[in-house]
Amino acid sequence: MKSLDTDVFSSMEVVHSDVQFFYSSKNSLTNISEGVFENFTNLAYIYVPDNLIESLSSGVFDGPLRNGLFALDLSMNRLKDISFLSGGPPLANLQYLKIYSNLISELPSLGFTNVPNLGHLMITDNPIRVIRKNAFQTNNGVLTELNLRGMGLELVEAGAFSSTNLQSIDLRENNIEFISTD
Repeated sequence: MKSLDTDVFSSMEVVHSDVQFFYSSKNSLTNISEGVFENFTNLAYIYVPDNLIESLSSGVFDGPLRNGLFALDLSMNRLKDISFLSGGPPLANLQYLKIYSNLISELPSLGFTNVPNLGHLMITDNPIRVIRKNAFQTNNGVLTELNLRGMGLELVEAGAFSSTNLQSIDLRENNIEFISTD
């Protein structure tokens, strides 16, 4: 399977309202089309690790997912950025996000503000060298767990962790020489 197209589930006799978990790992997926999950009214967990996904449109999460998605695992893919999080209405209930082992090289300031209730974020093993000011700011400041292990980080700018409620941060196996306090 290379792509999850919009009509992939239309011929299945699935009671869309009963599906809460979606798993599709190790399938060589390169694309998930917009609208593919729009009829899954109770879908709360999407796990698509270990595929070949390079980018996602923010429209993939339109419909009921905007308010119902609780956990999203996009680890071990080929994602280059997190722009899929910033378009459209907020992912209001998303609390767990795994985007480790991708090709993400930059986290923009305020890149997670469209995920207001994000509490747990795992970004390990991405080629990010600098963490920018306000990189982890969410609207509600509920981020409590952050894993930045093994990324080759060199610099953490002042204010990178502002407006968070971090209780656990993992910075092991990086090349950090300077963490700014100014």
